[in-house]
Amino acid sequence: MSSNDPEWLEEGEPTKAHPSDQSDEVLSSNTNKTNPNDPPYKAYVKSAFSFFFLGGAFMMACTGALGIGTANGAEDTGTVFVGLYLLMFAAMLFIFELVLLKPITSIEMFFKKNFGFLYGPIGKSIFLIFIGILSFGLESPRPLAIGTGCVMVFLATAVLVVNGKWPEYFDKHEKYHP
Repeated sequence: MSSNDPEWLEEGEPTKAHPSDQSDEVLSSNTNKTNPNDPPYKAYVKSAFSFFFLGGAFMMACTGALGIGTANGAEDTGTVFVGLYLLMFAAMLFIFELVLLKPITSIEMFFKKNFGFLYGPIGKSIFLIFIGILSFGLESPRPLAIGTGCVMVFLATAVLVVNGKWPEYFDKHEKYHP
């Protein structure tokens, strides 16, 4: 073969890889790979927190939807707005947790730009306490609203306690740099 022949005509291993031939590790660099230096059960702790956050978001969405459904007229405008806020914050928390489980770069960048406080344990705890207190504002369904508020405040407290005692169980996320 002459030196002017294309690389694909040469026998042996190619010197440059085609972009579609890259390994899964390179293509999915955003995924949460296990590190041998991670503490034991870190994946389980992260999965348990994600599961409880997704459940809390679903519970909050149900509370908001049922609260909106109980509105009877113009005098219940506050109930409708609290219900809408609960639905909006529940959707935000649910999508955020899904993006942590299965990263999508564009959505992750949107959350980093606009809701970066959710990436840290303290910011997430303050947010959970805020939406927990917000759910106490619904008059009907009262038992579900109180339950949702208590669950959210409990989750916020659990995040703070686990982060205070074992901070290595929480990933350090890179901040957004424009």
